[in-house]
Amino acid sequence: MTRLTFEFTATECNGWPNIHIYIDDDHYETFEVSEHREKVTIPFDLLDGQHEVEIQLFGKSERSTVLDGSGKIVRDQILTLEDIYVDDIKIPRFFMYEGRYYDVPEGRQALTWGMNNVSWKWCFETPLIGWVVHRMNAKTDETAGDDLNMYSDKKVEELTALLNELEGKIDELDV
Repeated sequence: MTRLTFEFTATECNGWPNIHIYIDDDHYETFEVSEHREKVTIPFDLLDGQHEVEIQLFGKSERSTVLDGSGKIVRDQILTLEDIYVDDIKIPRFFMYEGRYYDVPEGRQALTWGMNNVSWKWCFETPLIGWVVHRMNAKTDETAGDDLNMYSDKKVEELTALLNELEGKIDELDV
């Protein structure tokens, strides 16, 4: 089972932000933020392949934004994505910026939700750890061969097999 964790910061204005989380267009969880810094963990076991996670802000009302006499926002209920973790390992920030915020039809890069019923969507592949490592390798060293790269696909597969074996042994101890 893989755990995908999103770390958010939020501001409260006549209530905290609420979010729906979808995976591949299926509603997965509803979450009410209740602190300035909050982590939301999604355990999942998906078939290998391409997937999409969607995070949607909902429940924001006119009372969730306070304006001064000139119409300038002085308090607002917002949510900002700060980090993403895979199995408690923080992944590089460039992954967050690959997500798209759909306040306009074509989407744009943004990590702060401020409008009601607007979504941020992020595409990924499973197995997730292997995909992250592969993408990091492609980003950092596109010319090195597998022998020169400490995170080659073969080495990732070997490490994943070892981790799965270790997890099985730990599960046996929990009996």
